[in-house]
Amino acid sequence: WRYTRAYFELSDQESDNDKQKYFINKAFPIISDALRIDSLSSKTNHWYAVIIGKKGELEGTKQKILNSYEVKKYCLKAIELDSNYDGSLHVMGRWHYNVADLSWFERTIASAVYATPPKGSFDEAIDYFKKAKDANPKDIRHYLWLGKSYHAKGEDNKAKEILSQAM
Repeated sequence: WRYTRAYFELSDQESDNDKQKYFINKAFPIISDALRIDSLSSKTNHWYAVIIGKKGELEGTKQKILNSYEVKKYCLKAIELDSNYDGSLHVMGRWHYNVADLSWFERTIASAVYATPPKGSFDEAIDYFKKAKDANPKDIRHYLWLGKSYHAKGEDNKAKEILSQAM
Protein backbone atom coordinates (compact mmCIF):
# COMPACT_ATOMS: atom_id res chain seq x y z
CA TRP A 1 0.00 0.00 0.00
CA ARG A 2 2.93 2.35 0.50
CA TYR A 3 3.93 2.11 -3.18
CA THR A 4 0.32 2.75 -4.08
CA ARG A 5 0.18 5.81 -1.84
CA ALA A 6 3.34 7.14 -3.52
CA TYR A 7 1.86 6.67 -7.00
CA PHE A 8 -1.36 8.34 -5.85
CA GLU A 9 0.61 11.33 -4.53
CA LEU A 10 2.47 11.59 -7.85
CA SER A 11 -0.85 11.44 -9.70
CA ASP A 12 -2.36 14.04 -7.41
CA GLN A 13 0.46 16.48 -8.26
CA GLU A 14 -0.30 16.30 -11.98
CA SER A 15 -2.77 18.47 -13.86
CA ASP A 16 -2.48 16.43 -17.06
CA ASN A 17 -5.08 13.61 -17.15
CA ASP A 18 -2.82 11.28 -19.12
CA LYS A 19 -0.07 11.60 -16.52
CA GLN A 20 -2.58 11.06 -13.72
CA LYS A 21 -3.86 7.91 -15.46
CA TYR A 22 -0.29 6.70 -15.91
CA PHE A 23 0.43 6.81 -12.17
CA ILE A 24 -2.95 5.38 -11.17
CA ASN A 25 -2.57 2.57 -13.70
CA LYS A 26 0.87 1.81 -12.19
CA ALA A 27 -0.68 1.75 -8.70
CA PHE A 28 -3.69 -0.44 -9.48
CA PRO A 29 -1.97 -3.83 -10.01
CA ILE A 30 0.26 -3.21 -6.99
CA ILE A 31 -2.66 -2.56 -4.63
CA SER A 32 -4.65 -5.42 -6.18
CA ASP A 33 -1.75 -7.79 -5.42
CA ALA A 34 -1.43 -6.38 -1.91
CA LEU A 35 -5.13 -7.01 -1.31
CA ARG A 36 -4.76 -10.64 -2.43
CA ILE A 37 -1.77 -11.06 -0.10
CA ASP A 38 -3.37 -9.42 2.95
CA SER A 39 -7.07 -8.69 2.72
CA LEU A 40 -7.19 -7.92 6.45
CA SER A 41 -4.93 -4.87 6.27
CA SER A 42 -6.93 -1.70 6.85
CA LYS A 43 -4.44 0.42 4.89
CA THR A 44 -4.51 -1.98 1.94
CA ASN A 45 -8.31 -1.85 1.84
CA HIS A 46 -8.17 1.93 2.22
CA TRP A 47 -5.72 2.43 -0.65
CA TYR A 48 -7.59 -0.01 -2.89
CA ALA A 49 -10.72 2.12 -2.36
CA VAL A 50 -8.78 5.31 -3.11
CA ILE A 51 -7.17 3.96 -6.28
CA ILE A 52 -10.33 2.36 -7.66
CA GLY A 53 -12.16 5.64 -6.97
CA LYS A 54 -9.54 7.76 -8.70
CA LYS A 55 -9.42 5.28 -11.59
CA GLY A 56 -13.17 5.71 -12.05
CA GLU A 57 -12.93 9.50 -11.96
CA LEU A 58 -10.27 9.48 -14.66
CA GLU A 59 -12.15 7.05 -16.90
CA GLY A 60 -15.43 8.99 -16.99
CA THR A 61 -18.88 9.15 -15.44
CA LYS A 62 -20.03 5.61 -16.19
CA GLN A 63 -16.84 4.05 -14.79
CA LYS A 64 -16.93 6.36 -11.78
CA ILE A 65 -20.42 5.12 -10.95
CA LEU A 66 -19.48 1.48 -11.60
CA ASN A 67 -16.46 1.79 -9.31
CA SER A 68 -18.39 3.63 -6.59
CA TYR A 69 -19.74 0.40 -5.10
CA GLU A 70 -16.23 -1.02 -4.76
CA VAL A 71 -14.97 2.22 -3.22
CA LYS A 72 -17.67 1.97 -0.58
CA LYS A 73 -17.13 -1.75 0.02
CA TYR A 74 -13.37 -1.53 0.54
CA CYS A 75 -13.50 1.70 2.47
CA LEU A 76 -16.07 0.28 4.90
CA LYS A 77 -13.85 -2.80 5.26
CA ALA A 78 -10.90 -0.51 6.10
CA ILE A 79 -13.03 1.27 8.73
CA GLU A 80 -14.14 -2.07 10.15
CA LEU A 81 -10.47 -3.06 10.51
CA ASP A 82 -9.34 0.32 11.92
CA SER A 83 -12.16 2.63 12.95
CA ASN A 84 -9.75 5.35 14.08
CA TYR A 85 -7.94 5.95 10.79
CA ASP A 86 -9.03 9.39 9.65
CA GLY A 87 -8.10 8.71 6.01
CA SER A 88 -10.77 6.03 5.56
CA LEU A 89 -13.35 8.08 7.45
CA HIS A 90 -12.57 10.99 5.16
CA VAL A 91 -12.89 8.85 2.01
CA MET A 92 -16.34 7.66 3.15
CA GLY A 93 -17.31 11.27 3.78
CA ARG A 94 -16.19 12.16 0.27
CA TRP A 95 -18.07 9.14 -1.11
CA HIS A 96 -21.34 10.29 0.49
CA TYR A 97 -20.74 13.90 -0.54
CA ASN A 98 -20.04 12.95 -4.16
CA VAL A 99 -23.04 10.62 -4.39
CA ALA A 100 -25.34 13.22 -2.83
CA ASP A 101 -23.94 15.81 -5.26
CA LEU A 102 -24.48 13.78 -8.47
CA SER A 103 -25.97 15.81 -11.30
CA TRP A 104 -29.20 14.84 -13.03
CA PHE A 105 -27.15 13.47 -15.94
CA GLU A 106 -25.00 11.34 -13.62
CA ARG A 107 -28.08 10.03 -11.80
CA THR A 108 -29.62 9.09 -15.14
CA ILE A 109 -26.48 7.15 -16.07
CA ALA A 110 -26.45 5.51 -12.62
CA SER A 111 -30.07 4.43 -13.10
CA ALA A 112 -29.21 2.95 -16.49
CA VAL A 113 -26.17 1.10 -15.09
CA TYR A 114 -27.85 -0.13 -11.90
CA ALA A 115 -31.45 -0.78 -10.99
CA THR A 116 -30.67 1.06 -7.77
CA PRO A 117 -28.08 3.82 -8.06
CA PRO A 118 -25.76 4.40 -5.08
CA LYS A 119 -27.30 6.31 -2.19
CA GLY A 120 -25.45 8.88 -0.16
CA SER A 121 -26.35 12.02 1.72
CA PHE A 122 -24.77 15.21 2.94
CA ASP A 123 -25.82 14.22 6.49
CA GLU A 124 -23.82 11.00 6.25
CA ALA A 125 -20.91 12.92 4.74
CA ILE A 126 -21.03 15.29 7.72
CA ASP A 127 -20.99 12.36 10.16
CA TYR A 128 -17.92 10.84 8.51
CA PHE A 129 -16.07 14.16 8.25
CA LYS A 130 -16.75 14.84 11.95
CA LYS A 131 -15.35 11.43 12.85
CA ALA A 132 -12.30 12.06 10.65
CA LYS A 133 -11.78 15.46 12.27
CA ASP A 134 -12.05 13.94 15.74
CA ALA A 135 -9.57 11.20 14.79
CA ASN A 136 -7.08 13.73 13.38
CA PRO A 137 -7.92 17.34 14.24
CA LYS A 138 -4.74 18.59 12.54
CA ASP A 139 -5.79 17.61 9.00
CA ILE A 140 -7.35 20.65 7.37
CA ARG A 141 -9.04 18.55 4.65
CA HIS A 142 -11.57 17.29 7.19
CA TYR A 143 -12.59 20.85 8.10
CA LEU A 144 -12.79 21.93 4.45
CA TRP A 145 -15.04 19.06 3.41
CA LEU A 146 -17.14 19.32 6.56
CA GLY A 147 -17.67 23.00 5.72
CA LYS A 148 -18.51 22.15 2.10
CA SER A 149 -21.04 19.56 3.30
CA TYR A 150 -22.74 22.05 5.61
CA HIS A 151 -22.82 24.58 2.77
CA ALA A 152 -24.36 21.99 0.40
CA LYS A 153 -27.14 21.47 2.96
CA GLY A 154 -27.71 25.23 3.17
CA GLU A 155 -26.33 25.41 6.71
CA ASP A 156 -24.02 28.33 5.97
CA ASN A 157 -23.56 29.41 9.59
CA LYS A 158 -22.20 25.98 10.51
CA ALA A 159 -20.06 25.99 7.36
CA LYS A 160 -18.62 29.39 8.27
CA GLU A 161 -17.92 28.25 11.84
CA ILE A 162 -16.07 25.09 10.80
CA LEU A 163 -14.11 26.88 8.07
CA SER A 164 -13.12 29.56 10.60
CA GLN A 165 -11.75 26.77 12.80
CA ALA A 166 -9.73 25.55 9.84
CA MET A 167 -8.19 28.97 9.37
